[in-house]
Amino acid sequence: MAEQLSTPSVVYEGSKEETPAVLVIGGSMDGVQAALALAQWGARVTLVEQAAFLGDPGASPAHLQSARLLEAYRHPRLEILPRSEVTRLDRDGGPFRAEVREHPRYVDPAKCTACDDCVEVCPVTVPGSDHKVIHIGPPGTQPQVYVIDKLGKPPCSNACPGGIHVQGYVALTAQGRFREALALIREAIPFPAVCGRVCTHPCEANCRRAEIEGDQAVSVRAIKRYLADWELEHPEEYDPPPEPLPPTGKQVAVIGSGPVGLTVAAELVKKGHAVEVFEAAPVAGGLLAIGIPAYRLPRDVLRAEISRIEETGVRIHLNTPVGPEGPIALDDLLNDFDAVFIGIGAHKPRRLDIPGEELAGVAQGIELLRAINLAQQADAADASPWQAALDDWLPPGRRVRAIVVGGGNTAMDVARSLWRLGADVEVLYRRTRAEMPAIPEDVEDLESEGIPIRFLSNPVRILEQNGRAVGVECLRMKLGEQDKDGRRRPIPIADSEFILEADLVVPAIGQLPDMECLGNHRGDFAVTRWGTFNVDAVSYMTSCPGVFAGGDATSGPATVIEAIGDARKAAAAMDDYLRGVPPHELIVSAREMPVARREMTQDELVPQPRVPAPRLPVSERVGNFEEVERSYSSEEVVAEAGRCLTCGPCSECLACESVCGPKAIHHDARDTFHLLEARAVIVADASLPGASLAAELGAYALSEDDASTIVARVMADLAPYRLPTPVSVPATIFPAPRPRIGIFVCRCGDEISDVVDTASIVEDVVDLPDVVHVQELPYSCGPEGTTVIEQAMAEHSLDRALLAACSCCYVDQVCYSCTFQRLRTRLNLAALDALSSRLDFVNIREQCAWAHRDDPALATAKAKQLIAAGVARLAQDGKRLRTQVAVDNPVLVVGSGPAAETSLRALLSAGLRTVRSTDMVTGLRGGLGRFAVTLQSNGEGSARGVVASAVVVAPASDAEAEDWATWENHRGVVVCAPSDDPAVAGAKVAARVGALLGSGYLRSDLNVACVDPLRCRACGDCERLCEFGAIEVQMDTDGRQYARVDVAACQGCGLCAAHCPSCAITAGSSTEAQIEAMLKAILS
Repeated sequence: MAEQLSTPSVVYEGSKEETPAVLVIGGSMDGVQAALALAQWGARVTLVEQAAFLGDPGASPAHLQSARLLEAYRHPRLEILPRSEVTRLDRDGGPFRAEVREHPRYVDPAKCTACDDCVEVCPVTVPGSDHKVIHIGPPGTQPQVYVIDKLGKPPCSNACPGGIHVQGYVALTAQGRFREALALIREAIPFPAVCGRVCTHPCEANCRRAEIEGDQAVSVRAIKRYLADWELEHPEEYDPPPEPLPPTGKQVAVIGSGPVGLTVAAELVKKGHAVEVFEAAPVAGGLLAIGIPAYRLPRDVLRAEISRIEETGVRIHLNTPVGPEGPIALDDLLNDFDAVFIGIGAHKPRRLDIPGEELAGVAQGIELLRAINLAQQADAADASPWQAALDDWLPPGRRVRAIVVGGGNTAMDVARSLWRLGADVEVLYRRTRAEMPAIPEDVEDLESEGIPIRFLSNPVRILEQNGRAVGVECLRMKLGEQDKDGRRRPIPIADSEFILEADLVVPAIGQLPDMECLGNHRGDFAVTRWGTFNVDAVSYMTSCPGVFAGGDATSGPATVIEAIGDARKAAAAMDDYLRGVPPHELIVSAREMPVARREMTQDELVPQPRVPAPRLPVSERVGNFEEVERSYSSEEVVAEAGRCLTCGPCSECLACESVCGPKAIHHDARDTFHLLEARAVIVADASLPGASLAAELGAYALSEDDASTIVARVMADLAPYRLPTPVSVPATIFPAPRPRIGIFVCRCGDEISDVVDTASIVEDVVDLPDVVHVQELPYSCGPEGTTVIEQAMAEHSLDRALLAACSCCYVDQVCYSCTFQRLRTRLNLAALDALSSRLDFVNIREQCAWAHRDDPALATAKAKQLIAAGVARLAQDGKRLRTQVAVDNPVLVVGSGPAAETSLRALLSAGLRTVRSTDMVTGLRGGLGRFAVTLQSNGEGSARGVVASAVVVAPASDAEAEDWATWENHRGVVVCAPSDDPAVAGAKVAARVGALLGSGYLRSDLNVACVDPLRCRACGDCERLCEFGAIEVQMDTDGRQYARVDVAACQGCGLCAAHCPSCAITAGSSTEAQIEAMLKAILS
């Protein structure tokens, strides 16, 4: 311990091979201050905060808090992780080991300009709040960049096999933004009108409104259908398909024009590949055209959607079966195309395998639907064979008794179609209604049309007379144990046979893929035991290289939306194959993101009745195939969409993405995990995850009363591991004899360029003296802008640069009006700041665009003046060098108060070289890092001079403390209050001084005084005036006297410059010559 001035204490002992790490849990202002103090002292600090923004929203004044937070963000040894939590923390005798989970903001803080464009288009207000889903923190908080409140993927969106942002288009619809909503659907699927009619809507099955007692799910399918119909009814609103990527030169053949084939084609064309589709039928659409009746899917609606796909460049060849029976063999496709996709669906009927199935009067369900649909929509020549088949099954003028076997969608479509053609229809199903796989709404419609279902009945034989079917022998069934699909297995009841008379029997129990197109290559393809293609789960490639398959051909009969989702994944994999990169899996569900299940408010728990969709009366359905379900009105669809509970709460409508100029928004961002080691852990918020465990493991608990004490204890604990850390000072790059200046004008998206004519500025300022390069930037505060400036400086050999944007401070300065974006700009460009004259800023946003928003001409003229002044300043060599000064002087502790000894011990423990003196201080000059202190024993005897990096005063009384009141605000002078607990006072001293001097180095201020020796006449006025002892008249080797400035002691107050009679001293940001040049530039 150093008791006397003559025996200074050494700072620290032990290993100094690493920068000690500290973890701070909690982003309160106390936590931020502790983290910043430790970073300034020399520790490497990670601050973890659960909230998206740091700071107290109610802080006053907010600008002071904001500036302090920006100081924390700019410190190179302090990493701040908002939206993060400690998920694991352990310790085994050594340092703490922590796992930190950082949740995404979904807005890149390195790019966001806080322009508010995203807020204007966001359709969702967070329930229970007054802000949108995408929002920014209150004034005074940081970082002032946007964040998206997203608890996970909405349940409806997660349930959609097609990857549609369901809640997104519902939210847009609720605001009447129909065009945007439809565009959002089309980003995922090419068939919004089709799916708006025939989708099985798994989204609705997962809608949380259905969880409310007495309520129903949002009618998502009907909303989608309205949007598609709205565009058909308003051709002026038609949104053409987006332009595809540049052509790749690759050609793809698609076999089959069903939903899977056409979706693959549409997706691959988007990516720049040429695609041709080969369809065996006379119409395109696959099962959409030949398997779904027109009363569910009108043909003009289907044709409109297929035409849009053709509009993108997809070529469809009709009546062109591939295989032995067609004009094209699979070999032809393999030879002529770079890849082949098989999307043949499942058109081959699955048979009952009972006696009589081959009789006349027996029609397989899918074949009957094909005949009905093609007879209605094919050209006369193509329709005739299908009409002939229908006439055989349904003789004109005769009321046919028909039995349909099955409980799926095909069986429902067959039965309802036959009813419309005048048949008496009955459905047989071997299980109960609860097990029926058909869409529940279709079953209800079937029953409303008077078609009976005979449950627990299974046909065992088709009866024959004169070679035709005349009836069905059936067995009654009962349900047994569940099968592998979860449905109870039907078991025949002995001696329960019964007979149903019939003229037409239609088995409709499922379909299989028809492999005829493979021809002699059939053996080259691996198939499953269900008769489907066996493909790789990620690449979708079959066992034949270059041949892919998807949809019903791989999964068996599935829904339209499942086929579309399968196609999107297959197309992504095929694109990878065609580009020669490994396949990646397209994920459309929440596999890497939780499903959002936020707690509902009391208001949300109140039921809101579903808006019923209009329907064609049953009496008007007989004898025609008019569409049954009709579309909402605009008022009805807005009301129905308004029932959405915004579970996300972010709806992922992507509207914010579309308007974000700097492309800062990424809805697909995922959690990031950080593995940290820390020598110390400070808990600043005991309510946060990991805080209680940290306390158990020996972490420090921070409270407002003892924050400095904790910081001092951490400094003491880590002192053995700390090395002095040099302050970053860029290498000095001396300018060329003739300046080469580059000007960079930022448009700030439209924030500046909407008012200031930046294009005309670029044209005009290129003629300014010494300007060799001028460039306009979309944004300057992101990494792209920095890269452009750095490249331009290298390419054009620029030695100075002027950025006309929103900043006006020095690179390393933070002021009250600074923003996160300005700080980010300066930090990005800090490497260019070798000289103060090398990089300069003018603020044309606030001082021009904002100040003269109603007068663009004046704003532009003023911007040109500011830029001209900035160039004039840069052209003058200011010689304002930044220097790094080592802190090689001890901390001096003086005073007879009880805090003196505790301060001494705390400073020594923190690793700071410290001396103690009981003499009286009779003089004090200088500043942080180099105080000149005059000491005198009891105020008598000879005086001694001491140089100290900081001065700690421990007065014994309030009266003695009053004597130091004028010095208390000087940076580097710490006065302990006599009334403070000595231990607490000592800790506060160590924390404050450690933060100031702990790095071991100081960086000189840009505002330090500079003397022109040719003008100085050595009058000595400056030396007498300087209260810091920073300036002294000296004699050079030639015997000439002039004033010299100690840059470590100079505080940049400017007093010497103001009183210099010969104007030889410059203090501040600009020299006399620079000020003169700027004024001439502005006035010229």
